[in-house]
Formats: sequence, structure tokens, C-alpha cells
Amino acid sequence: MKLITIEEHYMSKTVNETYMRVMTQIVSPAVRARLEGLKGFLANSAISDLDGVRIAAMDKQGVDMQVISYGNNNPMDLPADAAIPLCRQANDELAAAIRCHPARFAGYAALPVGDPKAAADELSRAVNELGFVGVSLNGSYNGRFFDEPEFFPIFQQAEKLDVPVYFHPGFPNEKVADYYYKGENIPQEVSTVFASYGYGWHVDAGIHMMRMILSGIFDKLPNLKLITGHWGELVPYYFDRIDEMIPEATTGLDRPFSEIYREHVYITPSGIASRNSAMPAINGMGADHVLWSHDFPYVKRDNVRDFLMDLPISQEEKERVAYKNAETLLGL
Repeated sequence: MKLITIEEHYMSKTVNETYMRVMTQIVSPAVRARLEGLKGFLANSAISDLDGVRIAAMDKQGVDMQVISYGNNNPMDLPADAAIPLCRQANDELAAAIRCHPARFAGYAALPVGDPKAAADELSRAVNELGFVGVSLNGSYNGRFFDEPEFFPIFQQAEKLDVPVYFHPGFPNEKVADYYYKGENIPQEVSTVFASYGYGWHVDAGIHMMRMILSGIFDKLPNLKLITGHWGELVPYYFDRIDEMIPEATTGLDRPFSEIYREHVYITPSGIASRNSAMPAINGMGADHVLWSHDFPYVKRDNVRDFLMDLPISQEEKERVAYKNAETLLGL
């Protein structure tokens, strides 16, 4: 059975040099230290490889195609004047690799979201000229979530181009992280992970997705499609609670939150190989709105294929999750 994984990452060493030069001048010492800490990962990881090392890993894991997006230090984080050329450079580098391996790689665009018009233009270029199949947004931007009106042109363009927007987690706002995840009895190294990939950024990404729906964006853009990882960043597990406590009479939406989510949102596992997470999410969403992902190279598992094949769902559902949904949604 073919297997397409749709949340896989890369980082460009040349793009990161410029990113670091700009970003370390405008962030707090704590964020600067976190950015500096990624140097070792970039130097010693397959994340910067878009050729043989990555393909060898895919072959070992039984992955036929990766849909690749930019990972940490995404140039979208930068002020617009720096982000515009750097996102273009990142997209061009990924596009070159896709041209070399068109049967193995596809790509999501990185966008200079600080200038939403420029971001919409770059998305158009990435799709129409580079052949990209969507866009990936990492977290929020400059303390602003993407349901805010200034970002609307990005989603308007995505709907026009008929490509999905992947909401990947990012580090929570520093004030939020300090309030929720730090404490005198919590070691700093624990707090850092607690606030991010250990738990905090999943909550943040789930809230982000909820904000998109509660903002009414699908009333304005009824054909917009969103993707979110890590089995839906906790949201599908709370459908019943959300529908009961935030009903249409409160939201002003024309139907329950869960119905809108199930129609417009697709979820992936992002390498979380746990039946306790998988089955409630798949049952809650339906197999038509689940796609597969590995989260390579942040996650490296040899059971990427086997875990899916062993899930207690039908063969037809496995095929949809493994590749058919991705082919339909992304036009692969």
C-alpha cells in the first residue's frame, strides 16, 4: 500500500544563517538562547538534507512520498522586509529538491505573514510556478493569531488556489509560557519542554484552530481547508464539551462547532504512535478527514507504516488514511 506522510520538515542552513542574524537582534535573551540551541540540531540532523539521506530514511520506514514544510526558525517569524526574500529563498530551495525527486517529495510554502498581501502573492507563486500543494504556518505571528482580520488575504488566496493551510505548533507567547509552565518547583529544563513540544504548544495550536472556527472564517471562505497535527492538538477529544458549552446561540454560527471542524479540518498523527490517541481521534473525525504523517526528522520511528496497518480500522479506511485522502486534498 502506498504511504504519503504530510507533516515532514526541513531547514536550510543558508536560510537559517540570515534568520539567526536578524532574529537574535530583536528577541529576548531567553528566546535567543533557544534559537542558538538549535545550531547543534541543524548541524547533526537529516533536517537539512533533501536528497539521499532523507530518501534512504523514507525507504527504511516504508514511506513513498513526503510533503515537506519548513521546520524550526521558519522565516515567516521575521519582520516582513526580511521575511519576503527569505521565504522566497526557502521555497526555491525546496522546489529545486522536488524537481529532482518529483515522485518522492512535495512541498508546502513558507510565507512572509508580516505582510499579508506579500504572503498571498508568494503563495500564488509557490503554487502556480513551483507546484507546491499548500502552506504551513508555524504557530502565531508576533503575538497575533491568524484569525485576526489583517491575515485574511492569506486564507482568501488559499481558498482561491484550492490548497490547504497546515497549522503547525509554535512556541507559545513568552508571557503565556511564563505563567502556565514555569514554577519554583519545576526545573528550567522541564519547564522548557512542558511549554513546548511536551504539552504547551499543542494546547496553543488547538486554541488557534478553535479561534479560526469561532471567528466565522468558514462563513466567508466556505471552501477553505485546514490541517492540524498531533491527532488534532487535543480539540477532537473535546467536541461534545465544546458543542454543549459554546453552542450556536453563543457563537452565532449556523451549526455546532464540531460539524464545522469535521467538514473543514483534517488531522494527522505527527508521529504519535499511540492507539489511545489514534482511535478516539479517528472515530471522532471519520477516516475521510485523517491523513498520515511522521514528523520527520523530529520523530524517527521505524513503525511509521506498521502502526497504521495494525490499527483496528477497515482496509478501505487504511487506504484512505495512508494515501487516498492526501492525493485528493493535495492534488498529488
